[in-house]
Amino acid sequence: MSEFTKGKWIIDRDGSAIFSDSEDCYVTELSPANSDEQVAANARLITAAPEMYELLYEALQELKGYDPIGNGISTIYPYIEELLARIDGKEV
Repeated sequence: MSEFTKGKWIIDRDGSAIFSDSEDCYVTELSPANSDEQVAANARLITAAPEMYELLYEALQELKGYDPIGNGISTIYPYIEELLARIDGKEV
């Protein structure tokens, strides 16, 4: 599993950086060169990243081998595995 900064990621008060609440550390800075709306949208996406990673990982574990009626659910497995591998820094 990925070694990214754990915990809930939160946007600081002035909206210029993102921190981890559990590890009490800086995650990234947001670019003020973008519009306020774009900075806010990027911040929401970035702060959701750890939760998205965990959800994808758990979904992959739950769905592996599950395609009881041949409805094609299993066709998404390789894409999820590849995405998680890229996030984990593995060559794909």
